[in-house]
Amino acid sequence: MFQAKQRAEGSGKPTVLDMKQDNQREGKLTCHILLQEIINDFFVSETCVFSGQSRNLRRLFRTKKELRCRFIASYPQLLREKAAISPELLRPTSHLATRYTKLQASALAAVWAAKQPGFSEQREYDSRRVEVDDAELDERVSRRLARLGIRNKVAKVLPKLQNRSVAGFDASAYTITVPAEETFWAVLEHHKVRFSQVHNPTQCPIHDKGPEQEALMPLIVAELLELAKVGDSKAVARRSWKKTSSRVKV
Repeated sequence: MFQAKQRAEGSGKPTVLDMKQDNQREGKLTCHILLQEIINDFFVSETCVFSGQSRNLRRLFRTKKELRCRFIASYPQLLREKAAISPELLRPTSHLATRYTKLQASALAAVWAAKQPGFSEQREYDSRRVEVDDAELDERVSRRLARLGIRNKVAKVLPKLQNRSVAGFDASAYTITVPAEETFWAVLEHHKVRFSQVHNPTQCPIHDKGPEQEALMPLIVAELLELAKVGDSKAVARRSWKKTSSRVKV
């Protein structure tokens, strides 16, 4: 282990990153146990077990991408449900007495949102689902543009670092942080959750490619117009050069 190696070499205490790498090599999870429970509970609610089959094998009737979208859209509600059962989720841990973790800060932000006048869980889910679908469509469009050799000029706005100190934390201004997809599947693998996909998608080019083509069209048209302008400029310059050169006597 890294710690033993550090002590043997006398180079001091290992950093947090070193300990995380040790845990990953040993197959240990570095995420909070409450987050593991949230992911496990969500997966159980989205899958089922056929009668007469082993309870260790669950059936998933969605694609992994669809499951991921539903998890992101449902995440604030999942945090509130877990906080109602485990209030410690809303309190800073003993070894981080001056700061909240991302999980705790996200839970506080989710609870604060539910207390606002006119709040609706369904509207929250729907709005987050629209954002997820739009982001997924943008990603598909970017990949398609890259294959066509068109540079995507839309700049992505990176999220700003937010203050998560207990004294200065503002739940109303905090953006809920969803665990990475790698973390989601790592938790299920760590807990030996077995499942199989029962999903037979209907192939329909209009349904599957329609939104992508619709989003691509104005970008491709704009690129073609730019190319046309360049072509026109070259043609004008070429004609002008020919006229000039024809007047010059050698």
